[in-house]
Amino acid sequence: MKTTIHLACAILAALSLTACNEQKSAAEAQSDIAKTQQQASKEVAEAQKKATDKIAEAQQAAEAARARAAADVAKADTEASKDIAKARAEAGATAQDAHKDLASAQASTMKTEAQSHYDVAITKADADYAVAKQSCKAMPSNQQDACEKQADANRDLAKTQAKQALDTAQNSAQQMEKTH
Repeated sequence: MKTTIHLACAILAALSLTACNEQKSAAEAQSDIAKTQQQASKEVAEAQKKATDKIAEAQQAAEAARARAAADVAKADTEASKDIAKARAEAGATAQDAHKDLASAQASTMKTEAQSHYDVAITKADADYAVAKQSCKAMPSNQQDACEKQADANRDLAKTQAKQALDTAQNSAQQMEKTH
């Protein structure tokens, strides 16, 4: 998908160079903007679906880990009734391992969710950028440069914020894994 976005951006850049800052008619500009918005919406929807699918898979893995952990703890409790002293030590170790597994699964889920949210944010930033660039082309040529600089700045800010959110979530997940 990123390749598609980069290709679309390259095509837009090539088309904008061939236009030599000629201002399009209002109807052409509106048509181009509408097409770009429709494509951007489609790409964002696809990215959100992929993110939702990844999150669902991660949540299923976490639920399976919870079920395994509960089964492990139940098994340890049953064995503890046979030989209390020995079984308590084993149950404690099994429970500790189960909690570690659960923490690991939860951390993995956090990382997957964070990556999915990041992917959606980057796709949205690129889509918004493409729409903004089309809007800039509809402006008089003396305003296009400032418009494009603002579009660049907005895209860069959105990507920076997405990366910071990803880093924060990944650090939290790593801390979760370390504490268990």
